[in-house]
Amino acid sequence: MRKALVRATVTAAGALLLVGCGAQTVDIGKIEDNITSGVKEQNEIDVEVDCPDSVDWKTGDTFTCDVVEADGTKSEATVKMTSDDGDVEWKVGG
Repeated sequence: MRKALVRATVTAAGALLLVGCGAQTVDIGKIEDNITSGVKEQNEIDVEVDCPDSVDWKTGDTFTCDVVEADGTKSEATVKMTSDDGDVEWKVGG
């Protein structure tokens, strides 16, 4: 039986937030990298992660990213913006 892809993590403060011209947006590249490395560390599975091109930061909001394993198995990662400092929690699968 294969391990389910389930992982939750909290990042360092401010690490995943970009500020420019008064607007705060999610640093999508860092989110994708964080999910990729977290899944690899927890499950020893290589995945590709594709998040929306642009997400405005709003504490409490969530967005989803597509997660695809090397064998083509697809999942989603739910990312929740948890603080005004750039903290997030994410979870892949159920």
